Amino acid sequence: MENENDNIIIIQSDDGDELRLEVLDIIYNDDSNYVVGISADDEESDEVVIMRLNPINDEEDELLPIESQDELDHIFEMFKERNKEFFEFDDQK
Repeated sequence: MENENDNIIIIQSDDGDELRLEVLDIIYNDDSNYVVGISADDEESDEVVIMRLNPINDEEDELLPIESQDELDHIFEMFKERNKEFFEFDDQK
């Protein structure tokens, strides 16, 4: 994970492509931090990306995918509650 500026990070997908992600929030839950972001390159996209922030050492972190739908739903609900004044959310998943 590379930090481009305060709100944009660059992550590498499984197939080696670089993706620019605008960080919307960092959520702390159950001894883990989660990054909630949206594509910084596709202004039409409103799909939120949630990944677990895993510390490698004092200076480096890695972002890991979340496989549990229940965990994703829980973190997204926390994000919506924390950011309801800043974003409009559809009630659909």
